Order: sequence, then structure tokens, then C-alpha cells
Amino acid sequence: MAIDSKPQTVPRYFLLTEEEAPDGPRCHDYVGGPCAAIFGFTDQAAFDVFRTGVDATRRPYPLLGVRLARAMELPGLQLVVLNARGPHETTFDAATAEAVFAAQKAPASPLTASHRLSLGADSTAYDVQPMDACGEDRNANDAALV
Repeated sequence: MAIDSKPQTVPRYFLLTEEEAPDGPRCHDYVGGPCAAIFGFTDQAAFDVFRTGVDATRRPYPLLGVRLARAMELPGLQLVVLNARGPHETTFDAATAEAVFAAQKAPASPLTASHRLSLGADSTAYDVQPMDACGEDRNANDAALV
């Protein structure tokens, strides 16, 4: 599937596996509840950076409001990773599905990362923290979103 080459500021695509399942980093529980994340991309350039050296069976699919609405109905925290540079980074910045949904409906409103995913000590899943608790740059991916 071809995706827009025009730069965007809000994720318009997410990643599907060969089995047609949404693809994203595995997360540890967040504040005692489940957490799920999918990889989201604003445009072709962001996806091309991600897929360099990655399994070619992964492909972008439009991130429609219906998909986000379904995610928001699931229990726990639902996140969209913003323009990841690859599937195995030590940290990812993410926004909630609700924030991405709202930004798609009102494109003039800015979308910023609300959570940081950091590879856990077990190296099999990511720990999730609100950006306010990270004590770092609020959104390391801002350059990719403007």
C-alpha cells in the first residue's frame, strides 16, 4: 500500500504484521492495568526510516478513527508510538489513542507525546511512564512531527 508522501503532524498509518494484527512494542502493565501500543507513522518518510532493515512483511495501514475508537474501548492504556525509527529502540515516545483520535478530528491542534516507553530490565517489554515523570525532553520526536 502506498502512503502519503506529504508531511503530516498526526499519525495517519499504523503497522500490521503478516497475520493482519496491529504491530507494536510489548509493554509491561501500567499502573496495575494492561497497556498496549501500536507503531504509528505520519507519512511515507517516517515509515521508510522505520522499515530500513526490518522484516518486509510488515506494512502500513490507514489509522482510521474506527480503529482508534476500538482501541479506546479496550481496557487499560492504549498508546500510539510516534514515528519510531525502528522496532528495537531503547525508548519510544507515544501518545494515547484518545489524543491521536482528537488530533485527527482537529488537525490544527498539536499532538505531543504523553508517555515514554523504555526497554525494561528484562529486555522483553517496555516500561511506560508519563512524560511528566521522565525528567527529560518532553518529546524527543518533535522534529519528526513538524
